[in-house]
Amino acid sequence: MRRAFHRPPEQRLPVVVWSRFYFDLEPYLIERSADGASLLGFFHRQMGEVAEEDYLGGEAKRARHEQLARYFSGQPLFAVRDDSKATNLRKLSELPFQQTGGALWDALYETLTDFEFLEAKCTYSGVISVAKDTGQKTYGGVYELIEDYRRALAVFPEAAGPTSR
Repeated sequence: MRRAFHRPPEQRLPVVVWSRFYFDLEPYLIERSADGASLLGFFHRQMGEVAEEDYLGGEAKRARHEQLARYFSGQPLFAVRDDSKATNLRKLSELPFQQTGGALWDALYETLTDFEFLEAKCTYSGVISVAKDTGQKTYGGVYELIEDYRRALAVFPEAAGPTSR
């Protein structure tokens, strides 16, 4: 028997199911902030390790990275909010990491050679300090970008890149 007359545009967990699931797991979760977003993680390191071992072994881990890379690549780099341009810090942080883990070599090459992405990462990512008197921020996105390149080069196959197209 069909329960819905249409398919939702996104594959999402219904709010009532998420709510019950979240309240059952709440004692084991911790909320943290990263790049202007709230993220959930396991309170105990061992729980995260067991979940990773049970659900992200072998090909499943690569597939999950690939799925997350496709999610972040589909998001805009900038959005207009209240007559100002907001930078998608999560995309800047996650896209190269997820593409590397997902072995999406051509997409990773494109990301790490996209001038708009590189400029945004260096300009807006990785707040190092905020001046108390003026509120001016110092960004360290260039260091994060260097780490993206190091991580990619450590696993990047020789045949990938512009010659493999």
